[in-house]
Amino acid sequence: MNLEVLYQDDWLCAILKPAGVLVHPTRGADDRVTCLSLVRDMLGQWVYPIHRLDRGTSGVLVFPLSSEDAREVGRAFAEHRVEKVYYAVTRGWVEDGVQASELDGKTAETSYRCLARTEVPIPVDPHPSARYSLVEARPSSGVYHQIRRHLRRAGHPILGDTRHGHKGHNQMAREHFGFERLALHAGRLVLPHPRTGQPLCLEAPTTPDLRQLFYELKLDPIAQGDLLGR
Repeated sequence: MNLEVLYQDDWLCAILKPAGVLVHPTRGADDRVTCLSLVRDMLGQWVYPIHRLDRGTSGVLVFPLSSEDAREVGRAFAEHRVEKVYYAVTRGWVEDGVQASELDGKTAETSYRCLARTEVPIPVDPHPSARYSLVEARPSSGVYHQIRRHLRRAGHPILGDTRHGHKGHNQMAREHFGFERLALHAGRLVLPHPRTGQPLCLEAPTTPDLRQLFYELKLDPIAQGDLLGR
């Protein structure tokens, strides 16, 4: 499997994580291939995982190349000095808002805004048509499944989310569009560079399967590739 490198210098390597691949070995999963192993083999050196994306999520994933740089980047994440921007396709027509709650004993907050809305003439019980939104989400913390859980609490679960989503809408996406993954993408990560302290903006273009979903759902002008497309 070839990975797209988004950024690389002597201290960091950022890749576009494919959906369906774990970031690193995880208890209970027997995946032999992970992003960690792929980047390690590609660079021919050890790299350090300091943040994670869910298996089904695509997007920006950064690996420091030394333990010293891993400590600096890890500290930036822990101190909430990293800006994270995600894009998701959700059920329903979303109004801009904020979800703040305790998740797993931690304070978590996610702000979100609607970028586009659509309605497709495909029945999903009990409705004769289905409404969806393209949402930009910005989590200020990093709790497990935070965006997925917060959007579900807002009444707008992410399409393709088999744990927190809606079975009927997930089935519709599979049967009508052949879309079988979580519609969540880590589009932008802005962090202080571990050596210079200057803001480093890392962006990942939306993947072809997501762009095809935008097209099928007529999420214009996003369908034309305006959202971090190439």
